[in-house]
Amino acid sequence: MTQSATDIPYPFDHYHPWQPATDVDEFQISFILGAYPAGTKIVDISSYRPGYMNYPYRVSVQFPDGREESCVLKVDPRFFQMVTTTR
Repeated sequence: MTQSATDIPYPFDHYHPWQPATDVDEFQISFILGAYPAGTKIVDISSYRPGYMNYPYRVSVQFPDGREESCVLKVDPRFFQMVTTTR
């Protein structure tokens, strides 16, 4: 098969989605807990899309009265890079 002048190469083997660190850091934990009342605990952190990417994370929290709720933690590559390079 010959390649024509109009064929656009597709770099299928060069594409890797951006991935931040695999762990949640202290800043992110403080950020999450800061949105909830004092005494709230994080009970589980898991990938929102298991098998695809680590982020966004599904974070399950438990309120002081025992109720549980989930939130989603998303990370922007530009913000993540800024935070990690200024430490």
